[in-house]
Amino acid sequence: MGYNNYSIGVLDSGVGGLTVVKEIQRQLPKENIVYFGDSLNMPYGNKDVGEIISLTKKIISFIDTQNVKVILIACNTISSQIENLIPLTDTPIFDIIYPGCLAAIENQSEDGIGLIATEATVKANIYGKTLKSLKSEIPLYSQGSHDLARIIEKNNTNKEQLELAIKEAIDSLLVKAPIKNLLLGCTHYPIVQSEIKKLYPQLKLIDPAVKLVEIVKSYLEKHQILSNTRAQLKIYTSGEMDSFLPFIDVLGIKNYTLIKQVL
Repeated sequence: MGYNNYSIGVLDSGVGGLTVVKEIQRQLPKENIVYFGDSLNMPYGNKDVGEIISLTKKIISFIDTQNVKVILIACNTISSQIENLIPLTDTPIFDIIYPGCLAAIENQSEDGIGLIATEATVKANIYGKTLKSLKSEIPLYSQGSHDLARIIEKNNTNKEQLELAIKEAIDSLLVKAPIKNLLLGCTHYPIVQSEIKKLYPQLKLIDPAVKLVEIVKSYLEKHQILSNTRAQLKIYTSGEMDSFLPFIDVLGIKNYTLIKQVL
C-alpha cells in the first residue's frame, strides 16, 4: 500500500467521534479511516488528567500500528491534553479544539459564544486559552455537563432524561448571557443536535468537526498525500460492538467493518 492510501486515524472515548468520521466521509470520500472508540472506559470527561493521558497513550500506540498518515483526536476532553499527547507519536496529530475555536471566531457576535462540554474540558479552560492565543476578544461562556455525553453514549430511549441533561447545560448558559451561537464542545453532542434545535430553535449550533476536517483536507492536499483508493472504514471498540450500530445508522456511516479490540 502506498503512503497516500494509508488511513486517517481517529480516536475518541466512545461513539462521539463517529460525528467526525461522518464529516471525513463527506469531505474526503476516498480516504481510508481507522477509528478507535474506548467505550469500555467511557466517559473520559469525569476522569483526572493522569488517567486521560494514560488511556489515550494506549490508543495512540494502537492506531500507530494501523498504517495511518494522520491522527485526529475526535474528543474534546482528550484534545484538552494535546500538549502532552504530541510527543507520544511521530504521526501528525490534530486536535478538535483549535478548529472549534476557528469556527467560533467565524460565527462570533456581540453576545459572545456559548460552550457546552464535559466537565474536564471546561475545567481545563482550553477553549478560553486557545481563543485568547488567536487574539480573539470574543466573550466565551462555558458550561460543563456531568451526564450528557454518558446519556448519549448509552443511547437511552428515555427522552425526558436526555432533555433534562440538555436543559441543565444550556439554561445555565442563557442565564449568564443571551447567546445566539452555541459551540458543541463534545463530539457526542452533534448526535443529538436535532433534539437541541427542537428545544432551542433560536440558537445556531457549531460543530467543530466540520472545520477540523477542512484543516486536515488542506494538510493532505498541501503534502500531496490524498488517497486515490476505494475508501474503507475500520471501527474498533473496547466496549460492546452492538452499542455502535444505532449511531452508525443514525449518522449514515458507510463501508464499515466493526471490530472488538481491548487494549
